[in-house]
Amino acid sequence: MSPKKQPRSTDDDSATPVVEPRSKAARKETPPAAAEKLASRKVSNTSAAVTEEQILASTVPFVRTTKDKDHNSKTTLKIIAWNVAGLRALLKKDGNPLQTLIDTQQPDILCLQETKLSDPIEAAKTGVIAGYTFTDSISTAKKGYSGTRTYVKDNMNYNVSHVAGFRVLATETPKEDEEGRVLTTIIDKDGSKIALVNSYVPNSGMTLDRLDYRTETYDPMVRKLLADLHTRVGAGGSVIWTGDLNVAERDYDRYFATNFKAMQKVPGFTPEERASFRRTLAETNMVDSFRHLYPNAAGAYSFWSAKFNSKAKGNGWRLDYFVVSQALADRVVDSFMLPDVAGSDHCPIVLWLKK
Repeated sequence: MSPKKQPRSTDDDSATPVVEPRSKAARKETPPAAAEKLASRKVSNTSAAVTEEQILASTVPFVRTTKDKDHNSKTTLKIIAWNVAGLRALLKKDGNPLQTLIDTQQPDILCLQETKLSDPIEAAKTGVIAGYTFTDSISTAKKGYSGTRTYVKDNMNYNVSHVAGFRVLATETPKEDEEGRVLTTIIDKDGSKIALVNSYVPNSGMTLDRLDYRTETYDPMVRKLLADLHTRVGAGGSVIWTGDLNVAERDYDRYFATNFKAMQKVPGFTPEERASFRRTLAETNMVDSFRHLYPNAAGAYSFWSAKFNSKAKGNGWRLDYFVVSQALADRVVDSFMLPDVAGSDHCPIVLWLKK
């Protein structure tokens, strides 16, 4: 169903029905389904409290407000994030999608998630791009799993430093990031600092077996990381949190499948995950840059399952974000996806930011 064309509203509550998280007890009483098809068999359509028509009633089709030619590299930073679902596999694909992305977009910074690199020596030789320097955070918990990488353009004219994991203040006890999910890049221009967190947030699992870990352990660690980074960059600094955050925050941040109740038993769309993400934004005083510019845009996705011909059907999810400090929000020129870029089940997302 196409979204109705209506005037945009900045009233998020009216645009998005909010579903309260289930209690632990309730969660145990009703084991979550492993996938949407399985979930739909266990839930009657008559029990769905929210319909597709209700969700789309206050939305508008996504229409980007800028053109590629509008970008001015002298006045605007361009940052791209992309879950590549395996860097080595991406580099073997026809057309070299990574190099093509660099050539066509020429980002100042490129953040990759799910690189799946295991050996640091091999990683240093993999995906070398002329004119860029990269830093990796590699999973030590499991080979060929997770991992993040950040490329920085050599001529960006900023002081650049990197911190892997959750320890960003010298006074802290180090916290392990054995899965290589967090890599922070601090860019400093004349004392004005931005901390860019390249993040691959854990999936809660098809049977939601990691849901408690995700919302009760991992998400609080992220909140502390973001708070610590705000301390580190100081009053004049800002923080950007980007990558595959594995959550669809709005009801219209994913396609409608079967019925709403069944949808809430799928990882990335559970009430617990969505409430936890909103809590992170509230407690860290940060905003979703895409929703800051396009509060009611529907049909804007960054992920399509490789199964069931999902992309051709328009059955996508918005799982990838640029979350920025509130103080940085007014410097966001645009925030959008590149859905035509192939090579992964995710597409790249782009942030234009006034320098």
